Amino acid sequence: KPFEYPYVRDADVVWGRAVWRVVDFREKMNQVFYYPVEEDQGRINMFTMIDRAASNGTIKLYADDEFKEEIPDWNEHKQKLGSSRTEEIITVDLDGIEQVHDSVIYIAMNPMDVKTLRIKERWFVDKQRSVRDVRIVGFALVYYVQRDDEAPQPMPLGWVRFNDPEVRYLLANTEVFNPANDAERRSYDDIFQKRMFTSYVIKDSERFNRSI
Repeated sequence: KPFEYPYVRDADVVWGRAVWRVVDFREKMNQVFYYPVEEDQGRINMFTMIDRAASNGTIKLYADDEFKEEIPDWNEHKQKLGSSRTEEIITVDLDGIEQVHDSVIYIAMNPMDVKTLRIKERWFVDKQRSVRDVRIVGFALVYYVQRDDEAPQPMPLGWVRFNDPEVRYLLANTEVFNPANDAERRSYDDIFQKRMFTSYVIKDSERFNRSI
C-alpha cells in the first residue's frame, strides 16, 4: 500500500509556496528513473511504467500542471511526438527510365530521449504539527524532440496528478533497483517519499509567473 500522508486542515496552513523542480536522469542519483532501458527481472523504468498505465487507461494524463485538460488518447498523443524525414527513392519504369520520388518516413519517439522529470510540489507550514512539510502535486516526464538540425527541444509528455489513488498504487507497486542492498525492495513511491533524488528548482509561485 502507498504511504498515507497525515491529514492537514487548510486552516492550519499558515504559509505555503508552490515550487517546480527538474530531476535530471543523467545524474548518478537519478538513474533509477532511467534504467533499466528494457524490462529486467520485473523492474521497468519510469517511462515504461507511465506508458503502459496510460495506454490501458489505468491513469490519467493532463496537458498542463493545473490538471484542467485531460489528454484523451495517450497513444495518439505519443504518435504526434515522433518526427519525419524526406528521402528520395529512385524507381525504374517498364521503359527503363529512372524516376525520382520523395518519400516521407515517420520516425517514432525514442524512449531513450526521455531524460528529465518535472515535479510540481507544495511546501507549507502546519501550525498544528509545528512542521514545515511538502506534498508533491504532480509530475511530468520530459521528452527531448529532435527536429532537423535544431537543438533538442524539451516537451512534457503529460502531467500526472500525484495523489490520485490509482497513481499512488502504481508507484507503490513498481519496483526499482536498490544500488546499496539487493535484499531491500524499493518502489517509486519510496523514492518520492524519501526524496531520494537530486534536482534543481526552475520556478516558484510569484506575481509574474516567470521561470528562474
